[in-house]
Amino acid sequence: MGIYHIGGDEIAMIIGPAKADLVGDQAFVSKIVAPTLSGISPATAVVGAAVPITATGTGFMQLSRITVSGIDQATTFVSDTELTATVAAAAAASTVPIEVRTGEMVSEPVDFTFTDVGTRRR
Repeated sequence: MGIYHIGGDEIAMIIGPAKADLVGDQAFVSKIVAPTLSGISPATAVVGAAVPITATGTGFMQLSRITVSGIDQATTFVSDTELTATVAAAAAASTVPIEVRTGEMVSEPVDFTFTDVGTRRR
């Protein structure tokens, strides 16, 4: 919800999830839809390593954020079907949910797994 200055004495009030853009003296309002996350690449990383990921899906917007275990990450908007972010390193083997959040709407999660390198022989 918000109030946006359109130009001159005109304003627009938007109630509910929406996005307003100005192009010249024209205002365009689009409804925000829930993002759909279809996959992440890569979907695994080695414990102790931060890794850049690419999220693909639909309904992504400039304000969309990749979340890891519910925590927003610094996210780069590439297109309405692609976002990128870096997943911080984990200290132990684990699986964490990755989601895309646009405002209050959240995609279904996709799992991201941190794996141990294994024990080296001497």
